[in-house]
Amino acid sequence: MQSAVLDWDISEGLAVVKNINTVNPRELPKTPEQCFLDRLGGTIRMGEIIATVDESEIFSVLTHQIQSQKTEGKIHLGMTGFGVKKTFVADLLLQIKQTLKNQNRNVRLLNPSGVPLDSGKIFGEKLLKKNGFEFLLWKKSGKFFVAQTIANQNLWNYTIRDREKPFRDAYMGMLPPKLAQILINLSSPSDDDVIYDPFCGSGTVNIEAVLNNFYTKGSDLSTNFIKGARSNAKSISDRFRLPLDFFSFSVADATKISWSSEKKGVVCSEGFLGKNFSHPPSSAEIFAEKKSIQSLLTAFFQNLDPSIVPRVVICLPAWKKPSGYDSIFVSLASRIKNYQPILLWKEKKSLFYDRPGQFVAREVTMWEGV
Repeated sequence: MQSAVLDWDISEGLAVVKNINTVNPRELPKTPEQCFLDRLGGTIRMGEIIATVDESEIFSVLTHQIQSQKTEGKIHLGMTGFGVKKTFVADLLLQIKQTLKNQNRNVRLLNPSGVPLDSGKIFGEKLLKKNGFEFLLWKKSGKFFVAQTIANQNLWNYTIRDREKPFRDAYMGMLPPKLAQILINLSSPSDDDVIYDPFCGSGTVNIEAVLNNFYTKGSDLSTNFIKGARSNAKSISDRFRLPLDFFSFSVADATKISWSSEKKGVVCSEGFLGKNFSHPPSSAEIFAEKKSIQSLLTAFFQNLDPSIVPRVVICLPAWKKPSGYDSIFVSLASRIKNYQPILLWKEKKSLFYDRPGQFVAREVTMWEGV
């Protein structure tokens, strides 16, 4: 089985994901592929390639796929094309509908105009349920890759874990659950590792950790945040049927934690991003923030014990300017002796995550103990 990115065998990914939680509420089939996608974070949907064909063969491949999987009943059908015109998709959908109609099959087209489907439409229409299909067409080098969508982003789950948490703090900013998932996945924790977040805020990383069957410990200087994190953990634990004893929260200074008394694990954290500006910060404001946060994070890393926490995945603040991002990453790395940054992707040692209207971006970085 292959994903729609064509060069990656999903079976390899499924084989190494040992902590898939299969009891989460969802409006999608509880397949291994869906559970795997639920864990990835930021992945919209996943398709299995069923054929690589010439244009003249697409129609027969798709009609055979539908008829072999759904031998009776109404069909709900959508199709998304890459590298092809909307009219090409629309004509193909209409041709399939007419053929099945001639066989006394009722077909409802979700995007008869050929406009690409988004994950919200697929989820809202429950297209991956009993009688639904979405096909993906990708034209490349004169050939067509034909895939069938087998997993889709679960918008309901993300809404529960984000907007419906009882404690939210707009001033500090909210770490998106998808990004928290990505941080955990990048850290490559072992089955028995503890996921630590020493800047836990509202507990988003901790919630995502327990959703994937890891014990987790969160700490923060703010008593209010720890109270809120516990409230969020209790709410998510109730709604997702998670073991509440997998969570541990405490008020603590991230620069003074006694790591010698902790179990082996990894740190996954948004870190401290500083002031949540409501306006483009001036050079003087950025300078003051950089100085303060760099001092804090230097002390945090120096207090860490690489024998207990061999890997750290943490977001650093990066202030958005017309010329690009103003980052502390390089300067911070030069100050830290017990950890070194490692590559995240190809030649990149950091990746930026931001949203429109925000003036402070997150710079995702990964560090290993030395």
